[in-house]
Amino acid sequence: MATYQSNGSSRFHSNRQRTNGRGTAGHKPPAPRRPAQHRARRTTVQAIAPTASPVGGMLSRLKAWSTLASRLPFVEDPEVATGRQAEAFLQQIVGTHLNHHGASLWGGRRVPLRRGGRREIDLVVCSRKMIHLIEVKNWSGQLIDRGRVWQQVRRSGEIVTHANLVENNLEKRNLVVEYLRDSGIALDGDFLRRHICQKIIFMNPRLRLPYSISNHPDVITWNSLPGYLDQQAPRKSVERILCSVIDLCLKSEASEVVQEGLYGSMSARRFKEIESAISRLRTWDQLRLFGTKVLVGDLLKLTIGSSVYV
Repeated sequence: MATYQSNGSSRFHSNRQRTNGRGTAGHKPPAPRRPAQHRARRTTVQAIAPTASPVGGMLSRLKAWSTLASRLPFVEDPEVATGRQAEAFLQQIVGTHLNHHGASLWGGRRVPLRRGGRREIDLVVCSRKMIHLIEVKNWSGQLIDRGRVWQQVRRSGEIVTHANLVENNLEKRNLVVEYLRDSGIALDGDFLRRHICQKIIFMNPRLRLPYSISNHPDVITWNSLPGYLDQQAPRKSVERILCSVIDLCLKSEASEVVQEGLYGSMSARRFKEIESAISRLRTWDQLRLFGTKVLVGDLLKLTIGSSVYV
């Protein structure tokens, strides 16, 4: 048992004998008693021996680290990781608008239909020579061309049937033309042939495509973009990808001029009218929740407590 003196001197006193100045064991003479107001308060402290030595604790920690280091990491399926990245990219392009090399790009625009409803165009690239309507897909696995339909075979073996995207995009092209005409822009057949085209971009580099799809002039694979990505100035990854898409479109315009003889640009007035009409197209509503979650879709009604917003 020991006592701790808490008068500021922080000394321990024990009942062990001390040696005197002559080297023999003896007791130190007691100090004279101080007045009560100067006496130090004495507190009893129980000394407890450690249950394990520091060396033992260190060996235990080293053993635990050795066990952790020997564990193999959990590696995510590359297709799943790539699919998640592509999904994030598609969410980020909604509502995007940027200009690059004289061309404008809009992301996630929805074209109103005369019969009601809307159809979404993932990307619209507009230059003085061409309006590019682009569908972006992040499919994985293998794609099989069945003519009017395309079949996607996922790694699990599940088969998903999709519409032929080339034909589906032709329908979207007609809807865009209908919208532009309803906006007061006169477009004849020659203009449509020379200045409006549609493309499909497959974002997943691991998607296996048949020759009939991968070599279609309206199809762009992910492998086509890295060369353009390397040419981009430092910027956000999404902007780099979108600028690369614009560069790819501009290059295809130059190629089509040579192959098809599509010389000439649309007038500055026509270009401004089309830009203005496309910029007025609505995009998806985004509801950002507390935290990091974002809901994307059509916000029809919002209820907060007893209040309802339509």
